[in-house]
Amino acid sequence: MNDNQTYHHGYKLRIYPTEEQKELINKLIGAYRYVYNWGLAKEQACYEEKKNGLSDKGFYSFFDLCKLFKMHRDSPGNEWLKEIPNTTARLALRDVYNAYLEFFNGHRKHPKLKTKKRSPKMFKTRNDRFCIDGDRVRFEGLPRYTRGVGALSDTVKLGFKTNFARLDSIEYMGPSISIDNLGNYWVSFSIKEPVQELDKPKTEPIGVDLGIRKTMTLSTGETFTRPNDKLTKLDRRLKKVRDHYSRDVKRRMEEANRTKTKYEDIPVSNRSQKRLTKLRKLYARITNIKNNFYHETIKSIVLRNPEAIVLETTRTKEMRRTAKCKQLLQELHKANFFTMAKIFEDKCTRYGVTLIKADPQYPSTQLCSNCGYKQRIGDKHIYRCPQCGLEMDRDLNAALNLRNLAINS
Repeated sequence: MNDNQTYHHGYKLRIYPTEEQKELINKLIGAYRYVYNWGLAKEQACYEEKKNGLSDKGFYSFFDLCKLFKMHRDSPGNEWLKEIPNTTARLALRDVYNAYLEFFNGHRKHPKLKTKKRSPKMFKTRNDRFCIDGDRVRFEGLPRYTRGVGALSDTVKLGFKTNFARLDSIEYMGPSISIDNLGNYWVSFSIKEPVQELDKPKTEPIGVDLGIRKTMTLSTGETFTRPNDKLTKLDRRLKKVRDHYSRDVKRRMEEANRTKTKYEDIPVSNRSQKRLTKLRKLYARITNIKNNFYHETIKSIVLRNPEAIVLETTRTKEMRRTAKCKQLLQELHKANFFTMAKIFEDKCTRYGVTLIKADPQYPSTQLCSNCGYKQRIGDKHIYRCPQCGLEMDRDLNAALNLRNLAINS
C-alpha cells in the first residue's frame, strides 16, 4: 500500500496455447534458464577474483552483465540467442544481479544454478508488451499480428473472458509465463488497484493464534480447523501412490548401478509415469483445498472490519529444529504458517485493515490474559494461572494476549 491508497493485486490465470505456441513458450523458458545460468557463472567468476584479491569488484552490475552478454551473443556459434527477445535475456540478467545484490547484503544465501528438472519452468516478459483483451493475452515473443486465417496465432487463449482493458488504460507489472508440474500453462502479473474501504463500522481488535491442533483461534472464542476429513483421505491415497512410485525409483536406481549407466538414461515405464502424474495431481488437490480454506476463512475475518488484526509471528525453522519427534515435524510442515500470514497481509492491504505482527519473542502462550502473570506451561492444553485462578484453553489465552497488544498500543 502507498500514500495514494492503492495496492498491487496479483493475478494468476490459466492459458491454453496451441501446439506451436507451446513449442515457442518452451523455447523461451529454456533461453531464460540458459541466460540466467550464464550470468550467474559470470558473477561467480567475478566473486572468486574478489576473494583471491585479483579484483576490487565483488560482482558485475546489471549494465556490465548486459555488455558481456551482447559480446557473448554476437560470438560465433551463439546465433540462436538472437532469435529470442532481447528483453527476455535482460530480465534474466536482472534477476541474477538482484540475487547477487541480496546475497552481498546478507538477505539470502548464495544463488544456485537453475536446473531443467527442479527449477520452476518460467520466463518473464516486458510490461509494455503485455496486454489482455477479453479472452486473449499477448506478450513479447509471439508472432506479430497478421491478418487472415492465422490472425489469432499472435495471442494466447484464456480459459474465460476477463474485464481487463487494453494497454492504454491499465498498467501491468511483472508479467511472467510458467508451466506447473501437471503441464498446465499459466500467466501471472499484478496491477495497481484502489483499496476497497469497507462501509461497516469498526469493531474491536482481533487476535489470531496460529496452531497445529487448531488452525486458527480468534480472541472472540471462535476456532477454525482445516477440512481434516477430506484431507485425511487424500493423505492416505497420497501415501499409497508415493510408496509405489518410490519403489519404481528404487528399481531404476538399482538397474542403473547394475548396468553402470546414468539414472536419467534408464527408460521410465508407462505405469511409473502414470503414478507420477497421479502423485502430482494429489499434491495439487491437497494444496488447492488448503488454500481455498485459508482464503475464505481469512477473508471472512477481515470483512468484519476490526480496528486491527494482531497476528502471531511463528519461527517455523526454529520449531522444526527443536521438534522432539517425527510426527511433530510432519505436522509443522502441514501447518502452512507462512502461507496464512501472507494471505492475512494481502487481505488486510486490500480492504484497508491494519495488520500488526507480534514480535517473535512475545510470550503470548505464557502470559495470563487476565492478570499478566507469566509462567511456562509446556505442552499442556489448558492454561491455569496460580495468581488469579484463570482456567482457559491455551490457544484462546494466547489470542486474547495478542488482542491486548492492539488495545494497549
